[in-house]
This record gives sequence, C-alpha cells and structure tokens, in this order.
Amino acid sequence: MRRAGRKLVAAQGNRTVRLVYAPPAVDRPDRLEVLDRATHRRIASWPLIERAARVDLFGGIAILSASKRNALYALRTGDGRIAMIGITRAGDRPLIGPHGVLYEDNLLVSTAGSSPHATLKLLPLATVRRELGDRAPVREPWGHVLRHASHAGSRMRLSRINAISMDGPRVALAVHDPRGACDRVLFWNVAWHFVSRLTRQVGPTCLPTHPSGGITDVALAGPRAVWTTRYGRQTRMLAASIIHCHEWVVARPIQGVQRVAGLSGDGGLLAYALGWTSRKRHTSSVGLVPQIWRGLSLARSNSQVVSVSADSGRVATVYANGTVVVLTPGTQVVKRLRVETAGAMALRRDTLAILGHGTLDVYNVSSGRRVHAWNIPASATSVDLHYGIAVIAAGRDVLAMNVDTGRTARLLRAPAQVSAEIEAPGAVIQFNVGTQGYLRFVPMSLIEARTR
Repeated sequence: MRRAGRKLVAAQGNRTVRLVYAPPAVDRPDRLEVLDRATHRRIASWPLIERAARVDLFGGIAILSASKRNALYALRTGDGRIAMIGITRAGDRPLIGPHGVLYEDNLLVSTAGSSPHATLKLLPLATVRRELGDRAPVREPWGHVLRHASHAGSRMRLSRINAISMDGPRVALAVHDPRGACDRVLFWNVAWHFVSRLTRQVGPTCLPTHPSGGITDVALAGPRAVWTTRYGRQTRMLAASIIHCHEWVVARPIQGVQRVAGLSGDGGLLAYALGWTSRKRHTSSVGLVPQIWRGLSLARSNSQVVSVSADSGRVATVYANGTVVVLTPGTQVVKRLRVETAGAMALRRDTLAILGHGTLDVYNVSSGRRVHAWNIPASATSVDLHYGIAVIAAGRDVLAMNVDTGRTARLLRAPAQVSAEIEAPGAVIQFNVGTQGYLRFVPMSLIEARTR
C-alpha cells in the first residue's frame, strides 16, 4: 500500500465528497459534504464521528481514515449512516472499489514486547453494506436496537440496565445480575458493534459474600470508567480501565453520612461528587479519579452538591445554593456563576445547560449570563449536551433540543422511564421493561435533521 498524507476530496461517478473541518472555536462536528460532480451543488452534509484525514468513494459509500486512532469508517452518502469497519496501520491509504475496501489491517498485534504487524486485507463490499445495515433496513427513526443478553448454562437471560454513560463512540453499561450475585460493567462500541466486559466475576465489585444490592451508577472517560456499588447500607466507588481491567476502590463514603451525588467523565477526566445524607449535614466535596486510581479531592463546600459534569478538561459543580463552580484538575477556578435553579446539568465547552422548574436554562460560562430559558416538561430528570444539541430525559420521553434556537423534537417515547446521553456519534437511550434492558441508538445525522 502507498503512504500518503491527507486527502480531503474524492470523486466517483456523478458524485464528489469533501471533508470539511469545523473551526476550533466552534462546537460543531467535522462534516462530509456530498456534491454533484458536474454542478458542484451540495446535495448533503453529514456529521462525522471524529476527525478524518483521508476519504475515498465508491458506490455511494465513503471510507474515512481517522486522524489519530487509525480507525477506518464507512459512511453511506445517502443517509449519513456510519459504521467502523477496521483498524489500519498508521499512514495507510485505504481504497474502495467494486470488490470492496483494501487496507492494511492492524487490528491484531503479536505477543507483548514485539512490534505490531499488519496484513493486507480486502473487505468485500457486501460486508461493508451489511455493517451499514443494508440487510436489515431500519424502520424506526431512532436507529437500531441493542438488547443485552447474558448466558447461564444453555439458557439465555435478558438483564435490566441500571445505568449508562457515553463518551465518544463508547457506552458503559451497568447491567444487573438477575441472580443477585454480581452486577457487571460492560463497554459497547457503537460504531464497532462490539461489547466487552470491564468488571471481573470475582473482585472488589463482586465480593465473595455480600448483602443484597449491586451497581447503581457509572461514568465513562475514554477507556476508563468509575462506578458505584451499594450492598446493604454500604456504598463504595470503584474504577478500572478496559486496557488493564484491574479494579480499584476509589472512595468509601461514610455510611449514613455521605452519599455519591454524581459521577461524570469526558476524555481522560473522571469526576465524582460526594454530598451528605438528609439525616446529617456534612461537608460536600468534588474529586477526580487520576491514573493512580486514588480519589483526589478537588474542592469542598459547606453547601450541598447537586450534580457534577466534566468536559474538555474542566469540571463544573452546581450546589444547592445556586452557585456553579467550574474548575480545572489543578483546582484553578475558571468561573463562578449564579444560576436560577440548581438541578441536573451538562457542561459542554463554554455552554452550561441546567434543568430548571419546567425550563432548560442555558448559560454562557465566560460571561456567566443566562442566554436562554426554554420550556421543557416538568418531568425532566436529566440533560446531556453536545454540538449545541441537548438530549433531555423526561419520564418515558427523550427530547432533543437545539439550545440556540429552542427547536425541539421527540426522539422516542419508550414503554418505561428512560435515560439518555449524547456524544459525537449520536444519542444512546436506555430503558427497562420488566427484567429486560434495552438500548436504542439515534445517529447524530438524524438528530441534526430534526432540530434544525
């Protein structure tokens, strides 16, 4: 295979595709524009999962080489649907044609201490189309369904999901053990269609003997996750990396005095907040989970902490007295601002979205000003924010809102209460029906189209 740098344009037949990078100061995705080759008229513009360095085109499918992770994606130019199809060697120049995608496969590596090896691989075009969903066209507007299944002997059991967290293309799932023995944390790569287990069958998460309980919450930051377990009256906070899978106890809240008020993750940053129980007043605190896997205190307050949100190397904390403090891991205060109501929130670059009393309050962090107050259902319990779009869980409904214009669309009405998070690939929605747990994925291209 030939080595080459960036290739931002490709053409085939009557179509041209072009990579368009978003300006650094603007919270918007990079895009793939689809143009009429003769007139240069723009036919479509699709958001990308991550920055791409190269593009090639054939038969209505564009293949994209990620700039940093050597991931290889396929994008269907008709509807913007994306699937990850391989891992390439750095500097590779993948090609697509009538027989499929030709690239140097770097997924497998030799034994520890040796150099990685790559194999020239041809991925048939039919396989690429299957990964994009051609064999099973999606009729539901919110995308495909993943239902978690666990095996017990020869029987198939479907387990409810206690909590979810999304960061980039990964989703962490806290999955209930129907036997009551050992809940577990799973990683789901949305674009790769791959599920792996993070927690061990025996270890700090699953003690040899314990009272009833399990995993209650989870947060994800890249390959690392932090989660909480509650057995009987004892709560603990644990963390691990999918790379090493060694579990660490990060914190032990004081029984009957402290509670875990929130977990949050983004990129390499994992944050948590400890408040006090309703029975006894105590100092609240915000902490980080560093690479050494020991809880590191970031800030303390005499006011009750309500929620915490990590983004772009910063941590925002909202307190019951209506104060929001935005900090860096070095405990430098970036901004302190007052908010109308103290509820669940999401920080995204210079924008802060907070659930009010029947409103979504949008603040500019730099100025400290509230710039919008959009009406939302009073039943709203959570909010997440990415690329100027908020996803809001309200009872059985998941709403998507453009926070600049207030335009809102309902993504899903579920048969039970929902939770939802949004990242560059799109939104992941979770709900349980009886003992079964369900996930639905909504691509960013569809969310954009419904909130423009």
